[in-house]
Amino acid sequence: MDLEIVREPSTDPRRKQAYIERVPKLADRLYSNSFAVEDYEAVLLKHEIKIKDLKPDCYSDLDIDQMDEEAVLALLTALVKKEEAVGGDFLAACVRSELIDSILGRLETLDWENRKIPQWIEQAADKALSDLENFPKNEETSSYIAIEPYLKYVDKEGRTKTRGLSTQDEFDIDHALRRQAKDHGLYLDSSAYERMIIGLPINIPFRVCKVEIGSEGPKNVFSFSIGDSLITRTSFHILLYANSIEVEYYPMDLNSRKRITEPTSQQLNALRKCAIDVNLQDWNEDYSTPTLDGWSWSLTINTDDLILTSTGINAYPAGFKDLVLCIADTFGCGDFRTILDSIDLEA
Repeated sequence: MDLEIVREPSTDPRRKQAYIERVPKLADRLYSNSFAVEDYEAVLLKHEIKIKDLKPDCYSDLDIDQMDEEAVLALLTALVKKEEAVGGDFLAACVRSELIDSILGRLETLDWENRKIPQWIEQAADKALSDLENFPKNEETSSYIAIEPYLKYVDKEGRTKTRGLSTQDEFDIDHALRRQAKDHGLYLDSSAYERMIIGLPINIPFRVCKVEIGSEGPKNVFSFSIGDSLITRTSFHILLYANSIEVEYYPMDLNSRKRITEPTSQQLNALRKCAIDVNLQDWNEDYSTPTLDGWSWSLTINTDDLILTSTGINAYPAGFKDLVLCIADTFGCGDFRTILDSIDLEA
């Protein structure tokens, strides 16, 4: 849906007029191409979005990046309908605030994710994943290395050749492998390289982890993070795979790779005992204070015995220090102890 939005005309009057002129074009494209969602209100309610709450500056209240195509088009339909109802420059204001741009960006992402991948790539990815089912547990490979044996073909003269890859082919191969992995009960884990720029996805190393067939990844049963910003942050996670349990620890240093270990039964039992001692099941959902600057933390537990989400900003429940020290000392996550020294738990 190309709106040809001119974001920065030379003057304010021209800029406002440019936005207004895009409104009829947006509505026309929505209706003429049958993109409009008839039951848009019901679709949005499933995402806990009410029409009356839609405003040009409501982007931060919407989880657009997680919406499926139906929800995104329902949101777009609702904005156009609201423009028809209230008039004025409501939709132009949505363009001006880049809310429309965000919606269209999500549609582009969905188009990319759902694009048609060449059949030879789909077939090669399936064969490569069958090989990866027996890949050594603690070693790494990459999409290119996995697919390389299936790039061979025999030409008309009986000569074996290697298929050349375009950049699009490389993206498609990596996407096909990761999308099909769940059908083989696999999860291709490149998370150790999240903070690094090391090339195209096809060359980024990954571990091959066993998960339940159909699962998008391991079950995160325990997750705790704390920091003074989105950048300076350290986190700890316990992940449940099909045949193993792993601990992931992200240090504060952005140049450090995350650490992955297999916890011992003694370590897990120590954490369970601490959870009981600090009465985790009684922690509130939110401990935030009006002051947004400072230390924020988040705890999520998803086990058969307890499902809990608790967060806070500059405020902490009883037992908070004991839990953080337990994680720091039991699992060797030293940054947590360092952070505790900087926090005023009595504030």
